Amino acid sequence: MVPSCTPRCYDRGIVKRLAWLKPHLQRRMRRWAVAGAIGLILIASVVAFVATSLVRTAPAWWRTVDVSSPTTVSRAETLENAVVTQLYLHRDEPGQAEPKPWRVAISASDANAWLNVRLRSWLASQGDLPQWPEALADFQVDFDEGLVRVGARVQAESGHQVVSADIRPALDTGGAVWTPAEWVHLGRLPVPGPWALDRATSPAAGYVPDGFRGTPEAELLLAALRGAAALGEDAVIALGDGRQVRLLDIRARGGRLELTCLTERADSGPMTRR
Repeated sequence: MVPSCTPRCYDRGIVKRLAWLKPHLQRRMRRWAVAGAIGLILIASVVAFVATSLVRTAPAWWRTVDVSSPTTVSRAETLENAVVTQLYLHRDEPGQAEPKPWRVAISASDANAWLNVRLRSWLASQGDLPQWPEALADFQVDFDEGLVRVGARVQAESGHQVVSADIRPALDTGGAVWTPAEWVHLGRLPVPGPWALDRATSPAAGYVPDGFRGTPEAELLLAALRGAAALGEDAVIALGDGRQVRLLDIRARGGRLELTCLTERADSGPMTRR
């Protein structure tokens, strides 16, 4: 005969089993919690290590320029002379009613030579521009498909740090030049441009040189990189001889920056691009 068991008997059995199981579950949950915490610490450590390594490493496109090299100096001077020649070249042809656009291309290697050899002296000759910040040790650009990468090696509290931005330049219908930064990089660590350049949360704020921080030029540059303002409302260079050169288009591709320009009379007034 099978002994009968009342509901009260079942309840006592369940209670006994739960009493036995509870400490085992608690021990297992503690082990899981400890293992999970250790796992999170390990993941955070790896992420921090990778992020630190990326921050301390220059971007893959970065090429340090030897400013003492005669070849670099020659390239910088050749580019400057070529640009001046193209700007002042008389392009009028007999019977030509309207000026025609002309194009010029600048390679990244030539641009980098000029930026590191001639930019300091050029800034010094421009009385209305800020002087070269001593915290900047190097300056580089790179031209990719639609992107202009601009970077500088900045003296920070922890040493030299390469800070760069991926810019997609464009001209609007009124001729204004826009240069919003899609990404900002601390070394090789990418940060979304709008967030990185926000004044309140900017992780790059400590890398803005003291001599440049807070100047009108710095404020304009940061606003242009955020896409909040145009870098220039009218992309025109006055030649001083009654003519001016207007930028019509700008394209970056294949390691070159291609510019389409128009030489016109200085009294031509603003042009609306179609």
